[in-house]
This record gives sequence, C-alpha cells and structure tokens, in this order.
Amino acid sequence: MNNKLKKIFIISAIAMLYSGLLFSQTIKPRPRSSDLLYEYRLDLRELGIDPDNKQQVLDSLNSSNDYLRYHLYNYCKEAKIVEALPILKSLFYKYPSTQSTGSCNPSRGTEDRVQILDAVLAMDGDGFQQEFRLELDSLNNYLEKDAHYYIRFASYLMKKYQDDYGFNTMIKFYTIKENRIKFKFEAQLQFLRPFYNSSHNAEVIEALRFVCREDPGRAFSGQALDELKGIPDPQFESFAYELSKTDTSSSIRSSARWLLNEIGSPLYLTSLIDALKFETEGRRWYYAWLLDSRQVWAYKYVLDLYKNNTFPADRSFVEIELNQYPFHLSPPSNIKSKMLLDSLTNSLPQLLNYNWIGNQNFVSELNEYLANAQNKLNTGDSINCARQIRIFQQLVDQEYRDSLNNNGKFVTVEGWKFLYYNAQYILDRSPQIPPDPIIINIAPANIIANSNPFTLTVTGKNFLSGSTVYWNNQPKATTFISDTILQCGILAGDITAVDSPFVTVKNPDGGESNGIRFYIKLQPQVTGCVVKLINSSVVKLTSGALQYYEGNWKDAVNNNDGTFTITTSQKTLSLRMTYEYGTQTKSNVPVTSDTVVFQTVNAQIQLQNSNGALIDTGTVQYYAGAWRNFGTTTNGIAAKELLPNTYSFRMTYAYASKDKQQDIGNNSTVVFQTVNASVQLQNSQGSLIDQGTVQYYSGAWRNFGTTINGVATKELLPNNYSFRMIYAFASKDKQQDIGTNSTVVFQTVNTAVQLQNSQGSLMDQGTVQYYSGAWRSFGTTSGGAANKELLPNNYSFRMTHEYISLDKSQDISTNNTVSFSTVLCTVRVKNSQNQPVDNAQASYYSGAWRQIGNTVNGEVTKELLPVNLTFRVKLGTVQQDKAQNLSTNNVVEFSLP
Repeated sequence: MNNKLKKIFIISAIAMLYSGLLFSQTIKPRPRSSDLLYEYRLDLRELGIDPDNKQQVLDSLNSSNDYLRYHLYNYCKEAKIVEALPILKSLFYKYPSTQSTGSCNPSRGTEDRVQILDAVLAMDGDGFQQEFRLELDSLNNYLEKDAHYYIRFASYLMKKYQDDYGFNTMIKFYTIKENRIKFKFEAQLQFLRPFYNSSHNAEVIEALRFVCREDPGRAFSGQALDELKGIPDPQFESFAYELSKTDTSSSIRSSARWLLNEIGSPLYLTSLIDALKFETEGRRWYYAWLLDSRQVWAYKYVLDLYKNNTFPADRSFVEIELNQYPFHLSPPSNIKSKMLLDSLTNSLPQLLNYNWIGNQNFVSELNEYLANAQNKLNTGDSINCARQIRIFQQLVDQEYRDSLNNNGKFVTVEGWKFLYYNAQYILDRSPQIPPDPIIINIAPANIIANSNPFTLTVTGKNFLSGSTVYWNNQPKATTFISDTILQCGILAGDITAVDSPFVTVKNPDGGESNGIRFYIKLQPQVTGCVVKLINSSVVKLTSGALQYYEGNWKDAVNNNDGTFTITTSQKTLSLRMTYEYGTQTKSNVPVTSDTVVFQTVNAQIQLQNSNGALIDTGTVQYYAGAWRNFGTTTNGIAAKELLPNTYSFRMTYAYASKDKQQDIGNNSTVVFQTVNASVQLQNSQGSLIDQGTVQYYSGAWRNFGTTINGVATKELLPNNYSFRMIYAFASKDKQQDIGTNSTVVFQTVNTAVQLQNSQGSLMDQGTVQYYSGAWRSFGTTSGGAANKELLPNNYSFRMTHEYISLDKSQDISTNNTVSFSTVLCTVRVKNSQNQPVDNAQASYYSGAWRQIGNTVNGEVTKELLPVNLTFRVKLGTVQQDKAQNLSTNNVVEFSLP
C-alpha cells in the first residue's frame, strides 16, 4: 500500500472510530483560519479525489465512505457545482429521515439529507420544493439538534418558492412556548427579517411581541424589541411603553425606555417618570436623563421632587444632578442654532408660568431679541444674529443679578440657568462677533447755535473702512482716517437750535458704538445756577455727572473741576447727580446765584463675628444698575464715598454671600455679622465624640473642620447650608439655617451585629466587617454580638464564621440590630443499600478544605453560615464531592458505592 492510500485509510479510520470528536457540530467542520473552498480542495486530495476532475467528484457522490461523502457535499456547495443537483436529489431519497447524530460521521439519514439540502440552498437549485417540505417535517422532531437547519430551510422555502409552508412551519417556533423551549431560540431572529413588510408582516410583529413577553430565558427579549423598532411596528411606541412599566425583567424595561428615546418618542420622558415610582436600581440615571432632555418642565419636575423630599434616599445624588444642570443643558454637537432658538422662544411662556421670569412685558422684550435673531439667521446674517443673542443673554444676566426687582423684571436662578446657557450654546455655534466700535472722545464737544459748519473728529477704537458717523441717528459722509479716528462734516442746518444730539458710529459688519452727546448751546446767559459735588471731607469730586429737568432730562455743562453750570429760564429745577453709578435727586431747587451742593457720605461696611469683633476678609459689592465692586474689608471695614441713597449691599465671606438693603443717608454704617456655627457629633447616648470631619456646601463642598471634644466650629454668614459629617469612613448630609439655629447635630447609632446559631442562641467567634468605600473592620462577636457607633446609613455587613462569609445590607437608621444566623448543616452518608455509613470523613471547601468530622450513625453536623458550599466525604479510597446551597437545604446527602 503506497503512502497516499495509507494516509487516506488512517483518516477514514479515525473518522469512523472517533465520530463526534473531529467536529463539534453537524454543520461545521473543524475550525479553519483560511478560505473554506481551499481547505476542502486539500481534504479531497488527501482522500484521493482530484477536485479539478468534475466527473470524478460527481461520480464519488455515491460513495459509501461517509467521511468522503461529507466533504464532497461541502465541496459542491462551496464550488457551486450545479451539475451535482440531479445526483443530490436522488441521494436525498436514498437516505432515510432519522435523527441527526451531531457528529462528523454522517452515517444516519438526516445527516446526509441536511447536508444535501444545505448544498442545494447554497447553489440556489431549482426543483427541490418538495424535498425541503419533507425535511422540515423530519427536522420538526429534532429541534434540539437541528434548529439551525430547520430555520434556514423554512426561510429558504418561502423565499425561493413563495411557499407559505416554510413560513407557517417556522413561525410556530416563535409563537408556541413549548416549541421555543425545545428550540432554545439560538439567536435566530434574523430568519424573520425576509418577511418584514410582507403579507406576513402582522404575524411577524405578533411573533416578536411573543418573544418580548414569553422568552423563557429573557436573553433575546431586548433583541426582539429592537427588531420591532426596525420593521417598523406601527404600535411599537405604545408597546415599548407598556413593556417599560410591566415587564418582569429590569433589563427589558430599561431596553424599552432606551428604544423610546432612540425613536424620539415623547413617552420616553414619561417612562422615566414612571421608573422613579418603582425601579430600585440606577435611579440617579433617571434623574440625569430627565434633565438631559433639556425640557424646562422636566427640570421643574426633578426640582419639585427634591424640594418636596419625595424620595429621601435619592436626595444626595439628585442635588448633585441639579447642581450640574447647565451641564445637562449641553446640546448634541449636531444640533442647529435654529433649533436652539426655537427652544428658547418656546420656553419663555413656561418660565413665566413657573414664576421663574418677570412679567409679560419682560417676556415680550426678550422675545423681540429672539425674533430679531431668527430673522437675521434666516437671511444668512449669522454675526448679527449672534449680536441679538448676546444682548438677550446680557439682559437675562443683568436681571438675574438684580436683587431689588424694582421694575417688575426678574430672573430666578432656575430661569437664568436655562436662558443664559442656551443662549451661550447658540453663541458657541455662531461666528465670532467682531468687536463693536467704541467712541472715546469727540472734538469739538460743543458749539454755539447757528455757528459755521465744521469738521467733527471722532476718536475711539475698532473703526473699519466703511464705518459711518451718525448725528442724531442720521448718517454723515465719513472719512476713514485709521482704526481709531473718523471725521465727518457737520452742516449749518445741523446746529441751528440748542440741542444735545447723540454721536454714534456704525461699522459695516453691523457693530454699533456707544453714544456721546454733542452740546449745541446758546450764548452764555447771566441767569443760571452753579452746582457743586463734594465728598464727606468737603473735597470736590470731578467724576460726577449732572442732569436737570426742563421738559426732559438734560445734561448740565461739566466744568471738569467738580462744578456744573446750568443756564435756564426756569425759576426752579429738579437736579439729578450721578456718581459711582448711584444717583441723588433734588426737586424744586430755586435757580439763584447760590451754589447748590451735592455731598457724598463715607459708607462703611463692617464685617463682625458672632462676638461683635471686626474680622477679615470679606468682599463687598453694592447694587447700582448692576453689582459694583465696593472693596475688601481691612481691619473688618470697607469704605467708599457714595451719594446718600438706599442701596443693596452684598457681603461675601467664606464662599457664601448675604445681601442687605440700607439707606446710607440715614445711617452710613452697614453691619454684617457672622454666627458661630457649631457642628456636633454625638454617639447614640448623646455623648460628644471624635473624630468627625465636617464640610459645608457653598458652590462646592468646603472644609469646615474636625471635631475636637465632639464639636467643630466656624464663623459663617447666617444662611441655609448643607453640612456633611464624615465619620468611620461614612458620611451623612444635613441642611440647616444657621441664622435660626447655629448648632447642627449629627448623631451615630449603636450598631449591633449578632451571630446566632440555628437554635437562636448567640455564639462566638464571628468576625464582622462593614462596607464604606472598602471593607472596614467592625469587630469580633463577644457574647454573640459586636458593636460599633456608625452614622445612620444603609451599609453592607459581612459576617465571617468558620472561614465562611455572608453579606447583608441594612439601613441602621431604621433597625440598628443586624442579625446573622447559621444553619445546622447535616452531612448524611449512606451506602448503595441505603444503610448509614460510619467513620466517613466529612469536610467542606472555603479557601481550603475544612473538617466537619466523621459520621456517626451515618451523620455528622456543624453550624455553618447558609451559603453555597462544596462538600466532600471520604471513606478509605472512595471520595465524593457535592455542591449545595445551605440556605435552601441544610441536609447534604451522599451515597457511596
């Protein structure tokens, strides 16, 4: 026998003797790393068949060598040898229909028949409709082994021959529970896809819904739900919403919500609200996803839950999510400015309804800027669209920071977050706004009425070629000198009457400057009055501005030496002095030769501690049109010259702020006083204990101190703060207004962890741990219990006894006694005649094999924690192992031969 024939003989012998070892499945040969066709050609050559000799291949299909025949089927399939189809048809009837062996030795009928039809399917052969029908009937009895073939053949029968027999026989494995259990599903949902949007669409939808509801292992319910979305199912939205509430699997409920989100369903947010009512896991994400929706109402819903303390256990992480609300507003990168503009416009009525924004007039004012921005955007003018949004943002920010709300306009912190940051996101998507022109000076600054025409020189910055000077909103022919100088001609007709026209500059890109008044005056008259501005030390102040009322408010002539001149025919005037952004008005002032005096007061802002001692460092602001810098306390005092008026003052100390309103004309000393906040840590008996680390929240968590003799103290402004006590690696938060009660008390509970035996008697030695960031030592049971003072939280506790550990979670604020109980583990050993076996050594495995003891009357017992353990009995050379969960059955039975 030559070497080649020997090789073929050895291969055939191995295949016959070790069937089932060379291939793990009927449909797959051994794993291959290269092209299948190439591999099959090599196999045929090893078996003495020339793959390039088509006739030899066809003749060999009738071979009695199962292994050879198997490779020939696969080679015809891969090489698409359509001449084999008539032979394959005759061979189909040659082999009877019996159960598949699932091995590499296709010695039984179904093995040949499925391989034949698998090759026909690959070659898309005609005239095999009846054969596929017959084989489906046969495979119907052996789904555990041949489910893959069954589904492939049924799908192909429908696709190839438009034969409903394939669909009708296939669909029952999705809709009949018993068939699905037998079928084990094997991720075959893709075989339904050829029937999507066909005459069987309704049946496919019902089958997928069945999988969603009835799949025994729940493994593919989520996949079926995803398939329903892709068909699409016209009732998918309501069906997914139903599953999100009623499905028994939390993962399916979660998948249903996520798919509602993917299709943009409004029910998605409703499903999140529902989830907060009954889900126990991942609750923080439901709050985060509600806020991520960027809906005003969703933010208010979460905020109301927090304020009403609806779900106390969620409070800490809801607070974190609310503090990160601007982050939640961040839109996807692909969202367009127009969509953000629409969102802003639509949100204003809601904000008004929630009382988060001022009156309807203010809403209309904001809407006007948004409408202007929309119009600019529609015409492609992105830069001036951004300018309108910037004005909108500045107005929102200004009203938010105005604590007086005297004009009916206001924006709360909730409204400010939504409007300010959404405006910023539009600006982030807009072209950079070129700097606006700024006028610093005009020359000349005034002229006598009916003078000759003249050239006006405007000095400033950010001027462009094409910039235009406007005189009382009328454009003038302008000469561009440089980016800091413009000139224009003022005609005689522009200065015929006493007036104070505004001079402004507009750039060709739409930027507009500030305005400066130009004064057209009469010849100086003898009648008039002089006004002087002095400080509290009677020193003239040159940086004030004066107006007088003569039909309207007019600017007085500033002599730039602390005095102002007014020429008028009136006998009395109302005067308004502006200094450091504040104003003072005097009414019905007689126009005489006497000098009218405005005098500032030296406003002093003091920061005192709880004992009345002056302290540093406090930062002071005052409100005059906006919050202005006042100064920082030095030796406890900050001082500034201001006109006598009522101001709002703000003291910032230790990261917190306090506002106070006062008329400094009546009392120029404004006092802010801290309170000595005392945070105590008490044990369960009310005794003060150490060491507790204390923090307080003001914009972020700030260090408060560490308890000494059970108390930590800090001077703070009298506000409502959140305090956090950290003790024994755990923390507890508490909110309190220290303005009404400056003592904040945290109290631990005396936590007792008990170890009881199966009779309820306390027992030693149990080692106890608790989890707080890591497993921490709690102690060892003495007298059956271990005790430790802990903050009242929910902890995981771990009891270790006889080398076995058991965990338990418990909220010690509601029950401070944590009990672990052992069970009386009984190891029972019998022989094959069901007689007790003595002196069998019993042990269990927990890190190593631990001894229980030798059986007496066939039994040995030991108190053990109720967990899943592996037990071993050994008698002489005979040994048996067995795993058993003691929590469900504490009797472990062995039968030795």
